[in-house]
Amino acid sequence: MKISIVGAGAVGSALCEDLSSKQYDVTLIEKDAHKLEDLLSNYDIMGVLGNAATISVLKEAKIEDCDVFIAVTNYDEINLMASIVAKELGAKYTIARVSNPEYTDYLNFSNGKLGIDLIVNPELEAATEMLNNLDYPSAFSVESFFRGRAHLISLDVSEGSQIDGLALSQLGTVFDYIDKILICVVERQDEIFIPYGDFVIRANDRLYVTGDTQQLREFYQVLGGSTKKIRSTMIVGASNIAFHLVPKLIQRKIAVKVIERKEEKAYRLAAENEQAMVIVGDGTHPDLLFEEYLENFDALITLTGIDEENIVLSILAKRLGISKTLTKMDRVALLEYTGLMDLETVVIPHRLFADRIIHLVRSFVRSYGSSIEKFYRIANNQVEAIEFIVASDSRLVGKSLIEINLVDNVLIGSIFRQGQIIIPSGHDQLQVGDRLIIVAYQRDISDLDDILRG
Repeated sequence: MKISIVGAGAVGSALCEDLSSKQYDVTLIEKDAHKLEDLLSNYDIMGVLGNAATISVLKEAKIEDCDVFIAVTNYDEINLMASIVAKELGAKYTIARVSNPEYTDYLNFSNGKLGIDLIVNPELEAATEMLNNLDYPSAFSVESFFRGRAHLISLDVSEGSQIDGLALSQLGTVFDYIDKILICVVERQDEIFIPYGDFVIRANDRLYVTGDTQQLREFYQVLGGSTKKIRSTMIVGASNIAFHLVPKLIQRKIAVKVIERKEEKAYRLAAENEQAMVIVGDGTHPDLLFEEYLENFDALITLTGIDEENIVLSILAKRLGISKTLTKMDRVALLEYTGLMDLETVVIPHRLFADRIIHLVRSFVRSYGSSIEKFYRIANNQVEAIEFIVASDSRLVGKSLIEINLVDNVLIGSIFRQGQIIIPSGHDQLQVGDRLIIVAYQRDISDLDDILRG
């Protein structure tokens, strides 16, 4: 498959890394020679120097042979124009990144028009991700499946926990509803496990658990998860994410206070969200934070454009006893090098975008078979959690799970059928139209039948 990427920023770099590692034929178009050279030296990709909104540059990149064209510069207008022109030149499928909240309506009615097949807003995706995470204040991550009917959350096992030292097969002696949830992945220091019945849970393990929302919430509470409902949120930084997030918070009847140092952005956010309190000032200054009673808020969301500021603010909030912190980050390596990977919930917009694109590319590769509905990467990007719809031609149809010979490091997390969530046992048979959560470690799953041996 031939893929063209426009823009060598954080999103474009992430896509080059992900897609080139999957052995796709990737061409990067970038007008900054230094950025282009940097990525060409790091990844197995081709490069074209120039403005992708011009016909001559797109022709040089051989866009007429392109299967998927992805425009992800920092300029919405260039992304839109480049995608339109690429489609006219013969690109089969075009994707444009749009960040300006004023273009949000395009997400609803412009897909497929003007030659653009898909418009994606990474900031809107990040806002939605943050909103989901507020439902489980003590969880490190929350992923949604089956149209919100099931979640996959990550929690740490504390010292002295009821499940410390128990094998998975023994959990039923402690919890009556254990057949309604499933521990899909265990992260233990630098190791990843797809666990089975004899796996023994230890203190400080990070568990990735899925199931029906109600039972999952009960398990979350037993493990020490905070049951305090988020009723107030302070946001530092009126970024594009904030413009999407604030109205969603207000809709949930969560009190919102935003601190933004630039007057124009602060006034615009306040004008669009009359129920939010917007303060003009430097939200990274401790004196202002205490003047605005940071310690009284249930959650802090840090959305400044500087990763270091976001990290320090989140650490301060946790020391003040705030229930939930959400930290926006762009440079993932900063977390790894500083040893702050456990900084509660970290949201990385360009990773969310890359996951969305990989989901689409895999679906595009397999235009037949069981379709991919959701795609997430968890456990520090090492594990994939994918929602499939079982197609009529799948080799799994009509087979009980005990008959299915799965490849290593793959698990069927749950089944959604006729409005009911089923945590699978060996005797459950798969049917056409079932929705499945597949969890895979170090596997490239593009079609549901990829989980089968042979």
